[in-house]
Amino acid sequence: MQQHPFYRHGPDHTQGEPVDFVLIRRRFDFRRIEIGRWVTRPERDAAARHFYQPCVTSC
Repeated sequence: MQQHPFYRHGPDHTQGEPVDFVLIRRRFDFRRIEIGRWVTRPERDAAARHFYQPCVTSC
């Protein structure tokens, strides 16, 4: 699978703290977030970081 570079213009809202989907679910009151078993831990962690930024920006 080809990796595409992700970039973001704007401040880093994580402030250097680790972000995972548990934090996202609790902070934004999502009922559930489902990640497939085939997703590796590094892919899941990267996806959480990329998902968190727009959630914070849109609040």
